[in-house]
Amino acid sequence: MRTPSRHGPRQPEITLRSGRDVALATFKERVAARGIDLILAGLVLVLATALMGCLAYARLIMEDEREPYGWLLTPLVIVFTALFLTAAYETWATTATGQTRGKRLKGLEVVRLQDGHKPGVAASFVRAALPLSVSVCGMVFIWGANPPIATLVAIALYCLTYLSAIWDRHGRAWHDRTSQTLVVSRVPIDHRHRQ
Repeated sequence: MRTPSRHGPRQPEITLRSGRDVALATFKERVAARGIDLILAGLVLVLATALMGCLAYARLIMEDEREPYGWLLTPLVIVFTALFLTAAYETWATTATGQTRGKRLKGLEVVRLQDGHKPGVAASFVRAALPLSVSVCGMVFIWGANPPIATLVAIALYCLTYLSAIWDRHGRAWHDRTSQTLVVSRVPIDHRHRQ
């Protein structure tokens, strides 16, 4: 890879360690792809919320009052269920094709920095789990004191993980650096220069 530093002017392309040249995804392309994926994750959250609501309603009908704190934990269970399903989906999709649905629609692909191939299960899991785990850690530490603030902190930390791509010259966010991956455009470099 021909880079003395990860900071500096943003580069539109990079040479992988294998010698292959690839066009890097722009920040706008990545934001659009993430937005599509978040809409899908939102659908998962809605389904998880509906399921938890049905379970809570069943508990209310049965008048089970043995667990008064169960009502306070319901939002956390919903969030953790949705996060688990999102991480599982992203790990599977990235391992199988190098693309989530959002990346596929935007013409982007996740590749290993070393050779440009799809990342394996471990790297895909790290990419999916790091933003979610940073977010969850922030939320859990503050939840007992102030749940609404904890939620805002979780959202801010999640966004910060992705925004970290802005100040990296190769557009790599923290989860890309940790998993040794890049997000590249599937459009050949020559075609991108003509646009």
